[in-house]
Amino acid sequence: MEFYTAQQAAHAVKRALRVDIACSALEARFELVRATIWSLAAPPNAVHIGRVLGAALPAWQMISERHSCSSETLRAELKEALSTLQDAGDLVELAGGYWASATARFVKLHENAGYLLVGGVPSAVLPLTKHSLQYHGPHRHLAEVPKELATIVCIEDLESWAC
Repeated sequence: MEFYTAQQAAHAVKRALRVDIACSALEARFELVRATIWSLAAPPNAVHIGRVLGAALPAWQMISERHSCSSETLRAELKEALSTLQDAGDLVELAGGYWASATARFVKLHENAGYLLVGGVPSAVLPLTKHSLQYHGPHRHLAEVPKELATIVCIEDLESWAC
């Protein structure tokens, strides 16, 4: 049996999520929520918020490295991440406290600024290289659309996505 320090445990969770170890805990939290919903309710299914929070809480506690923080505080942060991801178009809130992943798509940014990857698909299940994806809060940014995804994931313009 191998024992991890708190920092090693946080790094292990980030590796499993395929986010860079240098990625801040606040940014990794969004990927954790995406991955949790996807694992509990892959499209076209939905999952209740209670299950999402219960499943994500231990990993969020490790990533945030705040083991003495109250579970109510950590749950509130995960709820905030759900709302933020809903605003970004990654998740959909349904009636009765259920959540689902939104359809994956790329959003073309203006003049050589690259693309956003929007939708509830966790980065770990996509054929992306570790360094091709940058995290900016809830947003995932790519310089270009990977060839493997260009024909299967639609591209939306910025104005359409922002509405």
